[in-house]
Amino acid sequence: MNLRANIVDQYAKADANGRADLILHNYADFPGIVDGYENGIQYLIINERRTNRRNANGDPGVRVQTSGTSDPTASAAIDNVMLSQAFASGDLDKELEDTDNADQYRIEARLIRDMREDYALATAQIQTLSLSEKKLLVPYLQGEKKIIEIATENNVEYSSVKTCICRARGHLKERVTVFLETKYAFIKEKQG
Repeated sequence: MNLRANIVDQYAKADANGRADLILHNYADFPGIVDGYENGIQYLIINERRTNRRNANGDPGVRVQTSGTSDPTASAAIDNVMLSQAFASGDLDKELEDTDNADQYRIEARLIRDMREDYALATAQIQTLSLSEKKLLVPYLQGEKKIIEIATENNVEYSSVKTCICRARGHLKERVTVFLETKYAFIKEKQG
């Protein structure tokens, strides 16, 4: 079951330096990539649970409401909320009870949490840059402006702005990488 989007697959295989680079290279789109991937995994879990529960009950999948009290839309909404909360907390045991791929879903959920945490770390580390570095780098990272626009607005030559952005991005990447190396070394130590 390898349905990972390209960047998610790259992230799963990358070391701390590679993860920092993936975050910074895709900074503006990274939260959306993670959200989309999480929604896809949750979709698979919900449908697998639904299918397994129907099969366990000998249900062919056709619903005939007889009690007048069931609300399938509300039940589905509650399932979605509960699953989202389980992903956020990392406590997936109850939500994965009726799935065949529980171990793989746990791995995917951990990866999603790591991606969110690591992005938050990178965002926090932007604050450690100098004011001049932030002024140039942030609009570029967020995809709001191209280098030429930043140079024009600041009345600075394109090559100077490009150099400053590359330097600031390098500083940021170094800082993020140090924290990620520490995080993943600690996790590896606890697991090993």
